[in-house]
Amino acid sequence: MKEKIIGYILLFLGIGVMFFCVINMSMVFANKIKPFSYFNIGPNQSVSVNISNIVQQMQGENQNVLNSGNLPKINILSSESLNQVLNLSTQFLLMTFILGFGYRLASLGVQLIRPINVKLKSESQTPPLQS
Repeated sequence: MKEKIIGYILLFLGIGVMFFCVINMSMVFANKIKPFSYFNIGPNQSVSVNISNIVQQMQGENQNVLNSGNLPKINILSSESLNQVLNLSTQFLLMTFILGFGYRLASLGVQLIRPINVKLKSESQTPPLQS
């Protein structure tokens, strides 16, 4: 009887953890709440490409058709979008891990709730061993 009470507690605790993770992730992806701030990359740090280096490599060292010093630097990813992608992916991985933990708790609770039935054969039904 004590195992069933512990089993129900673990079952409801696991289901509660799983509901928390699902609701948290749905609200984060619906942009109702912000994800946890794991990464905070500064505004001056972004993924950018310097076009002058690419043009210089394509033209070679001897040919200077374009003045490569006047070409702009292109930002591929800004620091805000890079922060958002990193924070969302980290939030997703963390919530997936916690969701798996909740599943394990609920599974353990179900195993404790179920009765364990053991059927033994009586000795009269089993044939004797012959050597």
